[in-house]
Amino acid sequence: MSVLAVLPLSPTGATVSVRAIQIGSIIVPASLFFSPVAQGYETEDLPVMAYLIEHDVNGKTERVMFDLGLRSDITQLPPSFQAKWKAREAMGGMMTSPEKDVATQLREGGIELGSVKSVVWSHYHADHTGDMSTFTSTTELVIHEDTDVQTYPSKQDSTLLDSDFANRTVRKVSFTASSTKVFKIGDLDALDYFGDGSFYILDTPGHCPGHVSTLARVTPASFIITASRQQAGRTVDGAQFLPTNAAGFDLLNRTTPMLQLGKPIYDDYTKAKETLEKIAALDAHPDVLTLLAHDASLIGEHGIDLFPASVDDWQAKGLKEMLVWGFMKEGHKGWRFGPKLNAEAK
Repeated sequence: MSVLAVLPLSPTGATVSVRAIQIGSIIVPASLFFSPVAQGYETEDLPVMAYLIEHDVNGKTERVMFDLGLRSDITQLPPSFQAKWKAREAMGGMMTSPEKDVATQLREGGIELGSVKSVVWSHYHADHTGDMSTFTSTTELVIHEDTDVQTYPSKQDSTLLDSDFANRTVRKVSFTASSTKVFKIGDLDALDYFGDGSFYILDTPGHCPGHVSTLARVTPASFIITASRQQAGRTVDGAQFLPTNAAGFDLLNRTTPMLQLGKPIYDDYTKAKETLEKIAALDAHPDVLTLLAHDASLIGEHGIDLFPASVDDWQAKGLKEMLVWGFMKEGHKGWRFGPKLNAEAK
């Protein structure tokens, strides 16, 4: 395996464009993601995000979707999923079907679905897999080789359906040590998707078997990580740091997170912690912005521009500073350091 610098050099100068699409929202028990949970902050109201990657070469645009978010009708998901969410609703959770799924938003934004070459699933959970049947059969599905592809009803507890794979090429990527195509970006195994240094798939295990994230070069010197909330919680915002009391909040001298990962949603808790530390090392770089599938700070007044706009100019806009440090502002959605304000968080 070849070892690259913390951030890879580009052999060609090629870049991609990243556009963020919101597909519905979920309210989840905060304890699923982290502990301890402060009184008054028992749930989190989170967007469900997906990301369109566009790669231009010689006047031709290749498009890749990273995740698809929720299906347009979540009642069509298998019984095991419905049962799981009923249990979470008892803890204050809620999931709503999106008004428009990814395919609909792409069409309305002038994107022909046939131009989407691939869909990369971060993992096989229903708030990320969307509805593959809404894409043409020419769109391949890209998954980690360890992804469980058993479908309901053959596997009763699966959240996947036969329609996710029907009449479609499914490409499994491998990060085995014997593969000559695997690189190291920081401490993460990576594959160069287009072969020109513009877009990488990262091996990020822990949440479930076959979990991946991506690294996109949006300018010659700046990058965007796209990842699920479960494997790349922001390193220094309200979703990662929580003071035990106001006097104990000393970020400058603190070397460890104030929050610990919540255990209920991780198949391999030890691996998940290791992965988070590896992604945190990249996220700490000033030239890297991390965009999550579930992050309330992305939406609203101080959030990012959504599709059809791109997020490529995040560095020029100072978005990283706003997203990472916005939690320090009382009333921000990431604020967890005192009594909840009655006013709506911004």
